[in-house]
Amino acid sequence: MKAFIAQMIFYLSMDNLDAMNGYLSSFGWCGTLVSLSLMAIESILIPLPYNTLVKSNELVFGGFFGLLISWTGILIGATLCFYISRLILGNLFKLLGRQIKSEPVKLKQLDRFLSNNSGKIVLVLRLIPLAPFDLVSYLYGATSARYRDFIIATAIGSIPILLACSF
Repeated sequence: MKAFIAQMIFYLSMDNLDAMNGYLSSFGWCGTLVSLSLMAIESILIPLPYNTLVKSNELVFGGFFGLLISWTGILIGATLCFYISRLILGNLFKLLGRQIKSEPVKLKQLDRFLSNNSGKIVLVLRLIPLAPFDLVSYLYGATSARYRDFIIATAIGSIPILLACSF
């Protein structure tokens, strides 16, 4: 298993379309699972741009199915980042509020604002090509934002970027 993960990290870090196409093709029908695993690993371990993997998915699995695999992989990666952050950091703003006794009201207001508007904010951030995708997922996991709002906004907001990466 370690060798498999090391190999996936190697191919992700290469950012070489031909190498990625060959790698995914070599798994046959299991290439879909490998691609989803690559997208999850990319999100958690090495936050690199996923453009090469998205393009490879399109070329190896076909236009529509490749986009569907990429979209699913992005949602899995965003979910993992969100919940890892929530698990490790708990509610960051509550924690900071306890540590910084002079400003807890402002932190509560910020957390409430982010939570109440999480769908809109995440959607806008997902539509900005240069916004760090994984960082947004980690940051929102540290707030009290609802997962449902986060993932719906991520699902909608990632479609234009995926289409741009594919063509």
